[in-house]
Amino acid sequence: KTAPVQWHSSKAFSLPKKSISSVEEPYDAQRTVHTLDPIGKAFYRHLLQEGKPPTSTMSEYGYLKGRRREAAIKQQLVVADRLAANHISSDTNSHDMKNAFASPGFLVMDQVLEPVFRPKDWHFVQQRYKHATTRVPAIGGDIYYSMGSGSLPGDRIAAEEFRIVFQKKVVEPWIQQDVEGIFAVTCPVTKKSVNIGKSAYADDLCD
Repeated sequence: KTAPVQWHSSKAFSLPKKSISSVEEPYDAQRTVHTLDPIGKAFYRHLLQEGKPPTSTMSEYGYLKGRRREAAIKQQLVVADRLAANHISSDTNSHDMKNAFASPGFLVMDQVLEPVFRPKDWHFVQQRYKHATTRVPAIGGDIYYSMGSGSLPGDRIAAEEFRIVFQKKVVEPWIQQDVEGIFAVTCPVTKKSVNIGKSAYADDLCD
């Protein structure tokens, strides 16, 4: 069984994206957005809801309802302040991933996402990103190309797919580097041990 080809074909357009690195040309960057068939978007959203997406973790902010990215930054400021109050040296690092949704490789997506969806739906999900094509307007005619990695920004499940892959392959290994559990505390609500030394907001990682 295959999903309609039209569901995976998008028309791309660009939006001006303000670049903080440029003062003279504040809109020298472009953000590509993909328009996809609304029925296809609803269908794949349903498949995700019928699956078993992992619950959010303590370190995730920005792309989850009710959890703003400012909270991730505030968390790091509080941790640094507590360390300074106890005369402990610390260093805060922030990493940004460009073209986040398109960055995960298909093999990684297969590995991480297959357990999330029902077995009978998995072949449809693979079609969604492996068969994705897009059309870009250009001088002399449109350009058609296929995607070689990641999900299309504009798809209803793209952000959730990226969140799951990013958490599994980037954030979790990053947290595991704290082998001594220096930043492990007990959550007063869930009573679970959580690591407050790392926080992710959208496609940024801070520790």
